[in-house]
Amino acid sequence: LHLTAVAHCQNRDFELALPLFDRVIRLKPDFADAWNNLGKAFKSLDRNDEAEQAFVRATELAPKMAEAWTNLGRMKRRAGATDESIALYRKALEAGSGDAEAHHFLGVTLKDAGRGEEAIAEYRKALELKPDYADAFNNLAAALRDGGDLKGAIETYEQAVAIKPDFAAALTNLGNALQEAGRIDEAIRRHREALALQPELAEAHNNLGALFMAEELSEEAIECFEA
Repeated sequence: LHLTAVAHCQNRDFELALPLFDRVIRLKPDFADAWNNLGKAFKSLDRNDEAEQAFVRATELAPKMAEAWTNLGRMKRRAGATDESIALYRKALEAGSGDAEAHHFLGVTLKDAGRGEEAIAEYRKALELKPDYADAFNNLAAALRDGGDLKGAIETYEQAVAIKPDFAAALTNLGNALQEAGRIDEAIRRHREALALQPELAEAHNNLGALFMAEELSEEAIECFEA
């Protein structure tokens, strides 16, 4: 039953998964994995209170389950509880120091809190554990750019794109960094690559439009903003 429920979640059939998780938990109330996966299903359905309760129960049953602490930390971050989120990610790392996701999301939350150097350190730890972690490269690049290391940011965005060539958000972020470096033609190309992959990506339209405005290409800018 549990594996069937997980398979439904993988297919994004979360409503089908919920009654199966419920049956599993009724049969085995101390099954921490089922509680954690139930929480993920609730979270995907935006049933956040129930998701949080399920993640809390998973951590009570399995205090060493790093994933459950990480999931709970993500819930708290979404709710704006930054300090509590940071504390939960640290619990995830205490539970399992090899959890790349916990380092990554701790980095994201530290950056939210304006603690850029600490965030960079956490992103780097995530990448030591998972060298193909494109999201961590993307967020590391943003932190480096914010910290004034434009060259390092461009190189790091390029690593994100090399790992995940269809990463439209990283491509438009790279475009912004290239524009800041004065590499305008390359910036335009990267924004257009992002839009070719994801035509509805408003951020890329706006970024390309702002670039054209800065270059005094008003007609091209209007076309982007109206897209």
